[in-house]
Amino acid sequence: MQVIEYLVIILHDSGTRCLLPEVIEAAIMNGKPIILERWGRVEGTVYTGTKPAKGVDLHFSPSYSGRGQMVPHVSWSFTAVSDTDGQFVFEKVPPGSGQVSRGIRTLDLLHEKRTHFTGYVPVNVCGGETVTLNQIGGDGRPVIGKLVWENTGKASVNKEYLVSLCTLAEPPDSEEYHKLFMKDVPESIRNETDPVKKYKMLEKWETVTEAGRTFAPKRQEHEAKQRIHNIQRQRNWKLSGIAPDGTFRIDDVPEGDWQLEVTPIDRMPVPNNDALLKHRVQIPAIPGGVSDDPLDVGTLTLVLE
Repeated sequence: MQVIEYLVIILHDSGTRCLLPEVIEAAIMNGKPIILERWGRVEGTVYTGTKPAKGVDLHFSPSYSGRGQMVPHVSWSFTAVSDTDGQFVFEKVPPGSGQVSRGIRTLDLLHEKRTHFTGYVPVNVCGGETVTLNQIGGDGRPVIGKLVWENTGKASVNKEYLVSLCTLAEPPDSEEYHKLFMKDVPESIRNETDPVKKYKMLEKWETVTEAGRTFAPKRQEHEAKQRIHNIQRQRNWKLSGIAPDGTFRIDDVPEGDWQLEVTPIDRMPVPNNDALLKHRVQIPAIPGGVSDDPLDVGTLTLVLE
């Protein structure tokens, strides 16, 4: 696995470019200019059920492109808000693959506004062109319910938790891979605490030793399965804040098997080992694929350990 120590990001009104170190070095050595890629544009309409949704926060995020490498994380932030007709526009986004998601506004424990994103829609952007997403949301049906504390029966505190739904997809067998890692990989690599150094050691071992070359395809297969699983789960996350009276509503949930989780607001919502509650939800077939009629899961009880 190649380790990239830095990236160079160029931003200009006319375009952008994300450059690896070797590209910068080659341009300097050869005296050649760096050509920017033109910005792309994304527009579309967001729905809640059968109706266009007004005032929805939307976010565009470029896809991670460092597969097979360790690269510095670059956090992009492109936001838009839908108008009265549910329409939105991202005027300038980098070309390439990415995803558009809708935001759920909440307050954290310090009463600061936070936005969590859900309902990821993949998009491929070309420089100098506009991509139109005819519809975000507008499928499935709402899921509603209420949360109360065990014994007291009082509503949960809305500033502390999120409600989420995720598809019940089975992850790759991490336990089996861990056993394989502990059995095959040398102790010096397993015990290394610096992740960058650890990957360098692992990459070298996989290159220069017969045991490493045998192990490498197993690791790559496991990591590929984990990436696919994470993408599938991420694109199917559905989030909701919690009202002061403990009620919640999650829109646009398609038919199928789902797991409802209640998690602390400062944790990644799903999948999460810190969930205070896990509840299975079955969405039956929906004629036409969309309905404004909510499925009520009733009153759910939170238990504090």
